[in-house]
Amino acid sequence: MLTYSSHIPTWPHNYTSSASAPMDDKEKLHIAMFPWLAYGHIMPFFQVAKFLVEKGHHVYFISTPKNIHRLPQIPNNLSSQLNFVQLPLPHVQGLPEGAESPG
Repeated sequence: MLTYSSHIPTWPHNYTSSASAPMDDKEKLHIAMFPWLAYGHIMPFFQVAKFLVEKGHHVYFISTPKNIHRLPQIPNNLSSQLNFVQLPLPHVQGLPEGAESPG
């Protein structure tokens, strides 16, 4: 259960777990995240993904190979709970070869 800990909502930073003990397996979630392919959307989703992993959940982060390779390295202690799923896109006529995002 999450409890609100501030009068100004700035999720996720002002929410904390009400239990100090580690979550049991029934409470842990498996979350798939598939942000819009623009890098300005990917980075905030990546930050949320790391936050969720730090809270004990397992996250599958889905994006194109180039976008995944552009992300910063994750700490070793989070790597087992944050999985990157590469989704290659087919070539679309009229777009440059290898185009995977608008920016």
